[in-house]
Amino acid sequence: MTGRIFLDWWGRQLVSLVPEHLKDGLGRLRILPPRPLLEIREIPSGFALALLDQGETRFCGMLEGTTDQDSDILARCRTALKGTRRRARCILVLQGRRIMQRSVTLPLAAQGALDAALGYEMDRLTPFAPDMVLWTHEITRRDVALGQITVLLSLVPRQIVTPVLARLAPLGQAPDSIAETGSTRQIPLASKASSWRDKGARNPRLIALGALCVLIAVMGLGLQAQSARLASLDTSITALRPAALEASALRRQIEDRQAGDALMRHARARWGDPLDVLAALTDALSDASFLTDLSLRQGQVLISGQSTEPTALIQALSRTPVLRNPDFVAPVTRLSTQGTAHAGLGGASLFSIRAEIGTVKGRTP
Repeated sequence: MTGRIFLDWWGRQLVSLVPEHLKDGLGRLRILPPRPLLEIREIPSGFALALLDQGETRFCGMLEGTTDQDSDILARCRTALKGTRRRARCILVLQGRRIMQRSVTLPLAAQGALDAALGYEMDRLTPFAPDMVLWTHEITRRDVALGQITVLLSLVPRQIVTPVLARLAPLGQAPDSIAETGSTRQIPLASKASSWRDKGARNPRLIALGALCVLIAVMGLGLQAQSARLASLDTSITALRPAALEASALRRQIEDRQAGDALMRHARARWGDPLDVLAALTDALSDASFLTDLSLRQGQVLISGQSTEPTALIQALSRTPVLRNPDFVAPVTRLSTQGTAHAGLGGASLFSIRAEIGTVKGRTP
C-alpha cells in the first residue's frame, strides 16, 4: 500500500516536470489526461466562468459588474484552478462576430517568415497598424506553379480585448487565446510561464533530476538527429552544386556587363557622346570640305582633311555647342589642283583642327 502511494506521488512529480506543449501531445495520444480548460464566455450581462477538468464541468459563476460579487467569484475560480493537477488552459470566448478574417495572397518565398511579412503589410491589408490588433494566420493553399500561397488572416482589435483583460486581471491567469461564439478559430495571446516552472521552483532536487534525464535524452537524440541532418545536407549540397556554379557564372557575367555599362556612362558623362560629336561635325562641315581622319581622345576631337575654306571651318566649329576652342594644330598647306582628292575642290588646303568636347559657356545645346 505504501509503495503504491509512493509510486503515485513519484509519477505526479515526474509529470509536473514535463513542459506543457509535450503534455498536450501526450494528452492527445491519451497517455496523459487532457489539460484542464477554463472557459470565460462573454454574455449580455457580463462573463460566465466554467472549468472543464477530467470530463467534468464546474461552473464558477458570472461576472456581472458587482465589485463584491465579482471578487468572490474570482476567488472561487482561483481556488478551483489551484486544485487541478495540471495548469489549466484559459480561453476567452467573445460574443458575436468580433474576429475579422480575410484571405491574403503572398509570394511563396514569404512562407518561411509569414509573421514578419504579414506584420509589415498589416496596415495595407487592414485598417489597423500591427500593434493595434491581435492576429493569427493559417496557410489555406499553396500554388507552386505560380509561386504563391494563400493565407487566411484572422484578427481582433486590441481595443475590444484590453478592457476585458483588465477586468479579468484579479483572476491571476490571463487567457491563452481568444475565440468567438460559433467558431473554432482561435487567436493566441502572449504565452505565460508554464506551471512546471512554478512547481519546479519549489522542488530544486526534482529540477536537477529532471534536467539530468532530459540532458541524457537530448544528447542521444541530438547526436542521431545531427548525423541524419548532416547526411541530408550533404545530399542536398551535391544536388544543388551544378545549379549554384551556373548561377555564379551568370552573376559574374552580369556584374562584368554592368561594370562595362557603368564605364561607358562615366566616359560619356565626362567626355561627351561620340554620336553627338559626329552629328555636330556633320552639320558644321560644308560641301567644300571633307575629312580624312577623325579621332576622339580624353575629351578632345582631332580632325584632318581638305577644305577650300579652312578658316570658315574654324568659325563654323566655334558656333557648335558640342565643341569649344577649335584651333589649328598644324600649318594649313595649300594643294595644287592636281593634288586634290576630289574633283571640284580646286584650291583646297590640308588642315588639322583640334577642339575640346563640351558645351560652350553661356550657350545651351
